[in-house]
Amino acid sequence: MSTKKVLIIGATGYIGGTVLAKLLQQPNILQIYSISVLIRDPNQSSLFQPLGVQTIVGSLSDSSLLTQISSQHDIVLQLADADHLDGTTAILSGLHLRSSTSKSPVYYLHNSGTGVLADSSYGLSSTTTIYTDSSMDQISSIPDSAPHRNVDILVLSSGNDTLKTLIICPPLIYGKGLGLVKILSQQIPVMIQAALKNDQGKVYVPGQGKNVWSNVGVEDLGDFYVMILRRLVEMNGEGVKVNGEGYYFVESGDEESFERIGEEIVEGLKKEKKEKQWEVENVERERWEKVFGKPEGYVKLALASNSRSRAEKARKLGWEPKTHNFHQDIHSTVKDVINGVQ
Repeated sequence: MSTKKVLIIGATGYIGGTVLAKLLQQPNILQIYSISVLIRDPNQSSLFQPLGVQTIVGSLSDSSLLTQISSQHDIVLQLADADHLDGTTAILSGLHLRSSTSKSPVYYLHNSGTGVLADSSYGLSSTTTIYTDSSMDQISSIPDSAPHRNVDILVLSSGNDTLKTLIICPPLIYGKGLGLVKILSQQIPVMIQAALKNDQGKVYVPGQGKNVWSNVGVEDLGDFYVMILRRLVEMNGEGVKVNGEGYYFVESGDEESFERIGEEIVEGLKKEKKEKQWEVENVERERWEKVFGKPEGYVKLALASNSRSRAEKARKLGWEPKTHNFHQDIHSTVKDVINGVQ
């Protein structure tokens, strides 16, 4: 098998950095794959070159560049921005060009997120609705107006016999990433930062915190990407659903309410910042933007909605999550945020 050319977009990020690290941990991986990463800051090239990874300077906004470089690669992993429609369109255009001259299939792996499942519970209730990736009818019922959905639809509909597309859709992600730049996630650190910025010792929870999200450890997510990539390339895609069926949730089997997340942040802060009497405070939506320092729409989606998913396809392929330390990790994340880890 000839060396396959892989382009990773988002390698300086939380997910992309972990996926790259996991891939490079594989024995003799650079004999099978030639890996390039797209970076915005040319000064970061020195981080990747010692790893045997090539760098290309650009961004998802450089449509002509994206089309050009994608046409020069066999596999593109877009792990940077689930909502960048123009960038995704440009990548797919380049991969269509590549597929027209390639003797073997080319692949596009797109990182979305289960914010696409988010409801409007405003933190006031849980839900019995659970989405499973084995039911594409259920996935197809997601409204076109849902977050990420316009890009997801494009990806699902762009594949053919020579261009295979897949969407990987993780829930709340936790754990310290393995990348070279950004190593913390988003949702829980936002809550921790909001707590540290107020003087009253309050850990803010939207609504009543009754809403529930599935979760996954970032290393387990990285392992899934490596498994699916290697199965596609080295096992001729055996068992892998692609194109219109290529939609994968990746979750640990664990779920938690944001009420409980707030309580765990309190416990973490009590250990690290003993001078305050920390406690949870439920916050009405009128105050969300002020206390979290984020737009109300972000809080509604990321911290006050329900998003429950089941990764049946991933498990059928042999992937199993190894990380089940969500509560303990919240305490570690509290310490990291206090210490300025990004």
